[in-house]
Amino acid sequence: MNAKDKFLYKYSDLNKSSLFVNFVGKLDYLNQSSDNKNQSSILYRFGGEIRGSLFDKVGFYVNTTNGSFSGDKDLARSFSSLKYNYKFNQESGSDLGDSYFDETSAFLAADFNFAKIKIGNDRKLIGHGFNKILLSDNAPRMEYIQLDLNYKAVNFSFFHSKLMGNRFIIDDPIQSSINIVNDKYLAYHRLGLDFGKHLQFGAGEMIIYSNRNIDFSYINPFNFYKSAEHANQDRDNTFLFFDFQNNSFKGLKFYSTILIDDIDFGKIGSGWYGNQTLMNFGVYSSQLYNILPLDIELQYLKIDPYVFTHRISDNNFTNLNFSLGTEIPPNSSSGIINLFYRVHHRINLQLGFNYTVHGANIIESSGNLINYGGDILVGHRIGDSDNVHLLNGEKEIMRNILFSTQIEPIKNWIFIFNINYSDNSLARSQHFENFFTSFSLHTKI
Repeated sequence: MNAKDKFLYKYSDLNKSSLFVNFVGKLDYLNQSSDNKNQSSILYRFGGEIRGSLFDKVGFYVNTTNGSFSGDKDLARSFSSLKYNYKFNQESGSDLGDSYFDETSAFLAADFNFAKIKIGNDRKLIGHGFNKILLSDNAPRMEYIQLDLNYKAVNFSFFHSKLMGNRFIIDDPIQSSINIVNDKYLAYHRLGLDFGKHLQFGAGEMIIYSNRNIDFSYINPFNFYKSAEHANQDRDNTFLFFDFQNNSFKGLKFYSTILIDDIDFGKIGSGWYGNQTLMNFGVYSSQLYNILPLDIELQYLKIDPYVFTHRISDNNFTNLNFSLGTEIPPNSSSGIINLFYRVHHRINLQLGFNYTVHGANIIESSGNLINYGGDILVGHRIGDSDNVHLLNGEKEIMRNILFSTQIEPIKNWIFIFNINYSDNSLARSQHFENFFTSFSLHTKI
């Protein structure tokens, strides 16, 4: 369990009626070396946490922090959730006020055994494997309402969330600058069937819609979103997915997710840009546990061109232009290996390697963009070729090695040390090497 998971209080952990108030503190030291340039920064955050439950049925949680930094702001800005923190990234024209940042997550939940209801603003991670393809922690947290139903071998999940689309600034001579952010929404539902260790299967939909108020077509948890989208005049962006998991062999888990952004079965293999699928395959092994507390995970991703994009820019699969799912861009294939070693119940190590090949859009010297579906922010445009194959475009190769150790010598005092080395051969013959290290202390008293 990583530090983020330890601080994320889930409603499934509710006890009897109770109330807890804690002080929360985080200290991060960052260092980065790239292109003969060395940068360092220190972040410090302090705040509080309130959590509790009523009658073992209703729970609530609030975590709020304020922080600041010293050192290189560009490095600090690229770290964790600060990359999209409004306060920290605003340009005020002075050093006063934009060196501080605040963050809050909160929820209220009710658990009635077979049914759970939740309204919150916290992290949702959805998808098999270490690299979450449906919802990850790459984008800003979102406000949402959620419903979970469970009855024997059948389970159903639904949530509807508020996102942010394109952002504009209007300069007004009287009111000064005005931030305009387009509203967009994400709805998700999934029906799961649990046939025991031999097969867990799920099928679901997601839809992104924007530039209008909440649509009751998608508030209905049991509606068929693709059909509702057609009835709504084909203005939205729907995804259909299927996921599988098998645990037939002790200590060995096979999983797969197949996402269909759009498809025309008559044009499969033709290179038609509208055939957009994502395939995720993986295996997780803990078979060495009795000999060595080492877990191994192998994961492969194939993301077709234009997956998660949309011709209407606000309908792409992003929140504030950050991908909601995997960070790996469309028109890519990626192989991932992770090793997890538990030295002690208070000491965990991780070693990971990621090799990604990406077909990037080409930007000509004139500034003209040749679109190969390699950018989540650029959907298919009038004049773009209707035919594109996986990894067409300018080939980019990204290699990343991660080492992480987490130590908890005293309960709720967590030390985290990360080393991240990346070697990227990018478009236009660019080559970047980056060596990033961080040392963090997270505490809750």
